[in-house]
Amino acid sequence: MSLRDQLQIASFDGIPFYWQSHTTTVGSKSITHEYPNGTKRKIDFIGTFEDVFSVNGVIADIDGIDYLTLLSRLETAFNQPGLKILVLPIGGSIQVVAKRPVSITQTKNDLGRATFTVTFEQSESTVDSPQAESANQGEILSFNEQVNADLNLNLADNFNISSGFPDNFDNALDIIGQSIDLFDAIGQEVANISEQASIFNSQIDTALREIISLTNEPILLGNAVRGLYDQFILLNDNAKTRVNALARFFDFGDDFVSFPSNTASRIEKKKNQDLLILQMQATGLSQSYNDISLAEFDNIEELESFSDLLNNQYLKIIELPELDQDSRVNLSNLRQKTREFFDRERLSAPQIKTINTPKIPLTRLVYQYYGELDNLDQDIIDLNMLRGNVSEIEGDIRILSP
Repeated sequence: MSLRDQLQIASFDGIPFYWQSHTTTVGSKSITHEYPNGTKRKIDFIGTFEDVFSVNGVIADIDGIDYLTLLSRLETAFNQPGLKILVLPIGGSIQVVAKRPVSITQTKNDLGRATFTVTFEQSESTVDSPQAESANQGEILSFNEQVNADLNLNLADNFNISSGFPDNFDNALDIIGQSIDLFDAIGQEVANISEQASIFNSQIDTALREIISLTNEPILLGNAVRGLYDQFILLNDNAKTRVNALARFFDFGDDFVSFPSNTASRIEKKKNQDLLILQMQATGLSQSYNDISLAEFDNIEELESFSDLLNNQYLKIIELPELDQDSRVNLSNLRQKTREFFDRERLSAPQIKTINTPKIPLTRLVYQYYGELDNLDQDIIDLNMLRGNVSEIEGDIRILSP
């Protein structure tokens, strides 16, 4: 049985590890007054301590990131001063400081794995400053650009059509044509900025006119795909809408007919097909990581839905043999920085809870829980997927925690 089957995953500063257990120390702060020659004492309570967490974890391969990389990242995070985000399977996201010493144990009988014990002190000091958020988004943008450059280089180095295999050219031409058609179809659906749509349509027309030269020149092809993605994200002004649209590229080519790689021609054909599929899917994921860092979430469920969407695509492609090592490393780095973004957003994303109410006017329920209206009745309608003219409400109702 693997560690993933036995243990749950936690993270510190966006770096995952396997969680074994943790102990929470809580209590109140007090001052005790005792008097000379007296037997009585007075205790003044002056508030509560911030929670202290003692965490036992395991470092091992997780989601395509090898043990030594995770060990190095966690050691660096433990040594860096300042507030970071701790995410536990029980307790959610917490702002903490890692206290020294941190004990990391490696043994000869358990190679490729380490255990550690660390104490974290919770702090309410803000970690989500505009400077921190801007720095994180800047890192995500930088890694996104690096991943795209790596993918283009990988395509240029490995995509090849031999002159003696004309069927391979036709197959690649067909795949590239399908990718351009998909850009066009999704772009027409999501575009809400007319001037950007005009530019995008012009790029589509250019790509279709030059499709033969793109098929012959993988460097031009990589640049064309990147250019279409770059313009695609300018079609809509809502980050979440863009990510949902980009996710439709995640399964590009999954339904292509497979064929045996039992001849030189078929080996080359399959290799080129896999590279073209990877180019579309991995570039879409990389751009999605960048765009989601610009999003604001309505509630924690929406946040987790996007987190799962991107993580599932990452796990799907990170171990593909056609993904080169540079792309793999930078995609892993991009994912980690996006994890940090999600961890920070979890601290402030509205939570959802279920209440039971007798039949009452919706506006009264809203005011009862929030003390104001401010269009919050529409939030409840959306959360509960209510239809029609909703003026009264009853039963189990999902609401945003005030």
